[in-house]
Amino acid sequence: MQIIKKLSLVYISVFFYTIVIQSGMFLFDLPLTPISLYLAFLVTILVDYLWNKKLDRNLVYACLILVVLMLVGSLYYSHFNETTYDGAFYHGNAMVNMLKGWNPHLQAGMHKITKVTIWSDFYPKATWIFGAVLIKQFHHLSVPMMIPTLFAMASSFYTCQFVYKKTRNLVVSSMLALVVFVNPITIQQFQTYYVDGILGNVLLMLILFGLEAIDHYDLKQNYYILLISVILINIKFTGFGFAGIINFAIWLYFLLKNRKAAITYTLFGIVMLAIAIGIVGYSPYFYNLTTGKHIFFPVAGKEAIDVINYLIPEQLFGKNPIYKLYYSLFQGKGLLKNLFDVSVNRYYFYDEQIGAFGTFFFRLAVLSGMGYLIYFKKAFQEKTYHLGYLLVFIGFVVTILINYKHIWWFRYAPQIWLFLPLGMYYLFLHPKGKYVAYLMFVVILLQNVLMYSYTLRTNFDRSNSIMSFYRKYQNKTIDITIKNFDDTEIYWFDTYEAYRGKQFHVDIHEILHEGAYSDECYHMHVYKVCVVRELKN
Repeated sequence: MQIIKKLSLVYISVFFYTIVIQSGMFLFDLPLTPISLYLAFLVTILVDYLWNKKLDRNLVYACLILVVLMLVGSLYYSHFNETTYDGAFYHGNAMVNMLKGWNPHLQAGMHKITKVTIWSDFYPKATWIFGAVLIKQFHHLSVPMMIPTLFAMASSFYTCQFVYKKTRNLVVSSMLALVVFVNPITIQQFQTYYVDGILGNVLLMLILFGLEAIDHYDLKQNYYILLISVILINIKFTGFGFAGIINFAIWLYFLLKNRKAAITYTLFGIVMLAIAIGIVGYSPYFYNLTTGKHIFFPVAGKEAIDVINYLIPEQLFGKNPIYKLYYSLFQGKGLLKNLFDVSVNRYYFYDEQIGAFGTFFFRLAVLSGMGYLIYFKKAFQEKTYHLGYLLVFIGFVVTILINYKHIWWFRYAPQIWLFLPLGMYYLFLHPKGKYVAYLMFVVILLQNVLMYSYTLRTNFDRSNSIMSFYRKYQNKTIDITIKNFDDTEIYWFDTYEAYRGKQFHVDIHEILHEGAYSDECYHMHVYKVCVVRELKN
């Protein structure tokens, strides 16, 4: 268990120090460099050495394993290409512009005079900075796709060791870790730049570290809570809220039960916010605060841009949040039809909206609810509940409820899935309930393997179509046009597409309006790229 725990800690630490070091370099107007990644490994080992007063072999082994995983990941993901709208539109756009010399901190707010999108300019950038460093190291645009997988592994491994400490049952801890790993929102984003699954996994790790700190508080636990919180805040704007809610729940418990720990936790919190806002989150957080914008611009404040309402499905438009959740939870089929439906639906691709957790999710949630009833009934009758755990659980529920307006779109609340492994944990503690948990485990694996197989096959087919297109025009110069976009948006895709073309030795010369010259197109999810004419070198 020690080695998988160390592997989780190493990845969190390496990710944290890479984005901190690289952000610091940006603030000193230094370029993007893989040296930040090398230094992150060294700092990880050094900090652990200072904590333990000796070199931990397990930590060194974990560092080596992470290096191997990155090497394998770079080879595996080189067979895929980003084919999603958001992936090219602002995730990829941000990383490519960093590779081309854009400084996301010192050149913040310059999207109107550059080829950086407003979303690339003002969204949190932790995964983009780390992803750009990986591209710089491995020289392939698809390498950042390994980030969701590594975070899923980190949270699953830490779940495994956490449950094992509680149960001393390797089978139960392994099963629950696997259920965490196959979160539908996570697995369908393995071959993309999307960050929703990452958000759910980092939130889970913050909760687990918080529970451990409540059990036995020490500075090392607080240190890792700081690292995880900084990462969470800089993945998505909602991560800021999630980190604040969970940290407040932990702090409140310490305030009630351990004043000394509460004071220390407060000091760590101040340092955490300074790093999260002033270094890693200099753009957007610090920049927004110092220029009079809302801290969460462009999705909040007077100048907010609506990115959700126009995407609401027609059947949900104008409905209240409870109906939207009901409709999405039952996949638009109604309660009875959903309960007795034994088919495994085809997985919705990328922006899942209706029924994103699968056909069996509601039934699985009902079964896991039995675990909650068994546990809470016993805990309150015998007064064995833990106040700290209860506060964190309430905080976890609040992280879901704060997005109540759009809770139907499960991509924005990946942590809803975590109700299942927690309910299964309570069932495993009951002599008869464990058989229900075993059944749930089998159903989850069946459903999610089928889901992922569809996602993987679709990703692979679309990636092959892109690679076939580029191989056809290898060592040539072409003009392309992107259909169905107006003049203000065309160049944003141009930036990413032109850089991707270089990987295949294709010079994408410029963007032209769609017209009579278009003679061949390839499809990339929601948009097309069309060859207009071939030019001489």
